[in-house]
Amino acid sequence: MEDRFTPLFSVACGLWLVGAAGCTRPPADEGPPIFQAPVHYHVGLNPISILTADLNGDGRPDLITTNLNSNNVSVLLGRPVPPARQTSQEGEAGLLFNEHVMYDVGARPRTAALGDFNRDGRLDLAVANNQSDDLSILLGRGDGTFGSATTLPAGRSPLAIEAGDLNHDGVADLVVALRFDHLLVYLGRGDGSFAPPVNYDPGDTPTAVLLSDLNGDGHLDVVVSNNGPMTSSVALFWGSATGALEAGPRYAAKKQPLFSAVGRLNDDTHPDLIAVTPFANSLMVFFGDGRGPFAEPPTQLSTDVEPVAVAIGDFNGDGHGDLAVTNSGSSAISILLGDGNGHFRKPQLYRADSRPMGLVALDLDGNGLTDLAIVNNFSNNVSVLMALPPQAAPRPAATAPPVSP
Repeated sequence: MEDRFTPLFSVACGLWLVGAAGCTRPPADEGPPIFQAPVHYHVGLNPISILTADLNGDGRPDLITTNLNSNNVSVLLGRPVPPARQTSQEGEAGLLFNEHVMYDVGARPRTAALGDFNRDGRLDLAVANNQSDDLSILLGRGDGTFGSATTLPAGRSPLAIEAGDLNHDGVADLVVALRFDHLLVYLGRGDGSFAPPVNYDPGDTPTAVLLSDLNGDGHLDVVVSNNGPMTSSVALFWGSATGALEAGPRYAAKKQPLFSAVGRLNDDTHPDLIAVTPFANSLMVFFGDGRGPFAEPPTQLSTDVEPVAVAIGDFNGDGHGDLAVTNSGSSAISILLGDGNGHFRKPQLYRADSRPMGLVALDLDGNGLTDLAIVNNFSNNVSVLMALPPQAAPRPAATAPPVSP
């Protein structure tokens, strides 16, 4: 029988990059296993992104997925975790989430964001709908449910959305990336509606946005991943007290970055920037200095076949930032353990399900360890990988079967 605790070292090459980047993969790190076998939760058709928050105030993390081909979002509410949570003989964690509830949104939703749009202290949801060229706004009730969606025009092909208080008025605002070279900022009015958007030039084919205070001035800045075939880059916009953005540096990326993340990867206090480059099967890591601009050239890290998203967390409990990467071409998750000095070990590979896409890293059961939740686009589910205690003894090694894309 396959040892389901063993990292996945042999994964079939995916079809997505054949003829582009090929099936070359980095050597694997055969260190002690970090995660239990995945537990899967059903969601809608072809989920593509995931986010997490406590939607009903019970202290348990909940999950939301955007389901590309069922034109809805799935909400999975967290279940109470008993003090001594039991596991099966196979090591699978007990169920942590209830069955998903779906809410209709626009056509082909890509990404979603959470924020309080109407000042009622409850989290609301905004969804970017790629095919219907609009945003869906769902006001939260505070009990883990949402009202029916209202529609906000967005322009052609919105791909990415983030929410945050850009102008310090206590209301969440929206930043939206349109596929055809537009970045829109919607300032919230505080009643669930938004002012007409302000348009910025992000670069060629923006595919992802994130908000973070990169230069320590107290204002949210914007990071845009530009996946353009002609000019690809990671672009920064500096925030201000009014919510207006100022164009900052752009970092050239020859291999079309698809997704970015910000976090601390070395033991200084400055945020670092990671860009995912699927056509190079790698990550680009830009280390920060606390003033905003990032050091160049970036450090290149190999992952696996067609990486699409990355999350930062301390996965082995050593106090240093590590990386988890979804590889949609191989249906594997790469774990790159950091040493706190900006160096990373060779990736460990773990099984998810078919074509993993978005992921989040968080402590799902309150035991102080960082777990993973991953959406799988082809298998219509979420895989949850629970972290093993660092002192857990590894089981005997076994060869895992190939994973189909």
